[in-house]
Amino acid sequence: MRLLERKLVYSGWGRFLSLDIELSDGRVVERQVEDHGEAAAVLPFDAERRVALVCRQPRIGPLYVGVEPNLVEAAAGMIDRGEDPGATAIREALEELEAASAVRNGRAEIGDAAQRVPVEEVERCLGTRLGPARGGPHDHVRL
Repeated sequence: MRLLERKLVYSGWGRFLSLDIELSDGRVVERQVEDHGEAAAVLPFDAERRVALVCRQPRIGPLYVGVEPNLVEAAAGMIDRGEDPGATAIREALEELEAASAVRNGRAEIGDAAQRVPVEEVERCLGTRLGPARGGPHDHVRL
């Protein structure tokens, strides 16, 4: 298989491309690609207790086809230009999991959840110290 040509159809938050592909038998087909760029993900996991922090986020694709749009997933996001993927993973944990959104008496209040998780537990799962959380302008996340 070989890429013959790529045509940009749309460029905005993501990009949509049309590709001309030569198959191994010589036929040429057109295929489409949606490209959002490179991303990083993190799944904070406490091996001792066998629990992980995940979030529920609304996604347009499932909404479009008429199914439940709020998916349970690991924290993930786009790698900013010049940013290290590890730094992206930590940033996304802070933004999407709201891991340190409100610290009171040594405990972090997690988003809209009724529970509170000790800051130390989140830091142990992530393997790093947490700074203050800052949700992104397009984050609509629930734990």
